[in-house]
Amino acid sequence: MTKSGFQLCLFLLLVLACEVPSFGQVPTGTPPMSSLSGGPDIVNLANLNTHIAIPILSKSGRGLPFTFILTHDSSVWYPVTSSGSTSWQPVTNWGWSGSEAKIGYIVSTESETARIVPCGKLESLITTTVYGWTYQDGFATPHSFGATTVTVNQCTNTTTQTSIDSPAVDGSGYTLSATGGGVTSLVGPDGNIINAPRDANTGAGSIQDRNGNQISVSSSGVFTDTLGQTALTIAGSGTPTSPFTYTYPAPSGANAVYTEKYTSQTIKTNFGCSGITEYTASSVPLVSEIDLPDGTKYMFTYEPTPGTPGDVTGRIASVTLPTGGEITYAYSGGSNGIVCADGSTATLTRTTPDTGADSWTYAHSETGTAWTTTITDPQSNKTVLNFQGIYQTERQVYQGASTLLKTLLQRKHCKL
Repeated sequence: MTKSGFQLCLFLLLVLACEVPSFGQVPTGTPPMSSLSGGPDIVNLANLNTHIAIPILSKSGRGLPFTFILTHDSSVWYPVTSSGSTSWQPVTNWGWSGSEAKIGYIVSTESETARIVPCGKLESLITTTVYGWTYQDGFATPHSFGATTVTVNQCTNTTTQTSIDSPAVDGSGYTLSATGGGVTSLVGPDGNIINAPRDANTGAGSIQDRNGNQISVSSSGVFTDTLGQTALTIAGSGTPTSPFTYTYPAPSGANAVYTEKYTSQTIKTNFGCSGITEYTASSVPLVSEIDLPDGTKYMFTYEPTPGTPGDVTGRIASVTLPTGGEITYAYSGGSNGIVCADGSTATLTRTTPDTGADSWTYAHSETGTAWTTTITDPQSNKTVLNFQGIYQTERQVYQGASTLLKTLLQRKHCKL
């Protein structure tokens, strides 16, 4: 390979490695080609987001099967800068989402610039709004695309728009077309046409395969499968007095119901990041329990706010499984357990029923897009992983803390 060829290959590798989804700052769900661990919860080893999936219903269909899963992601905070000040903001629904039977939803971010230009003897304004596009799929994984713009020239009284027909930057196979501030089409890697709601995981939508088979959801929360039958009905408003219910017809003919219950909490951050304003809100409904049709349940608690007893940060502290086992999470390192740059977890200590008093510890650090996670297992063996964004580039496995057993490099080969 020539020197120029090697440089081109290295450049392509770095471009691919650095294309990191930007939705919510911390990629959630199970992004393609990510490094994952754990079970039944899933830990993203790049950013220490924990992902919990609770299956509600799965049934066969004509072409498209119907699947609905409740998911939770622990990375609920990200810094937002507006009008020159930065503050912590929570993600939608405090990390909870429903799979929307693989419909998901589309998120747009907007940024606006304005400049004054001569206009005859006067001055006029040209305003440009940039729209960034992300598709949050039905399993809580974000897929980012290119951007579009809308430019308004008050001098000439004209509006111009740009368009994209863009594949997802993560290589997942989704393709989004958009013009100005509107999406014209979204196509999945399997060719399915997705009509997803905008900016919220609620509202009417549909997904249709190449043969015209369609799953749809109404604005009132009624899902219809490819056979034209009501597959699932969602009711409630997600409050302590009006929990969400997920109802579907069981094989016996009776209705089976999952109930998602809430408890009001005072949310308060105390991360202590320089230049980032803390967040406070009272009477916030957080999911505390999910009751299953067989009488068993999931139960959830949240991280206490450092220094303010009775308040919580909104990050999950424990989940009790229907079997009775409990997984607990503790946050430390960084700034009261958070990385100030993007809201990811600095150090996660995860204890599961099979580890007893011992725990898994994941320590995460960032330098730009170069991230490192050091894993210590319950037997005190260490593994060090290096990343470019969420994509692993190197893994070093140790016996104990210092005896290196092997080094694995993740390479991308290209033909020139």
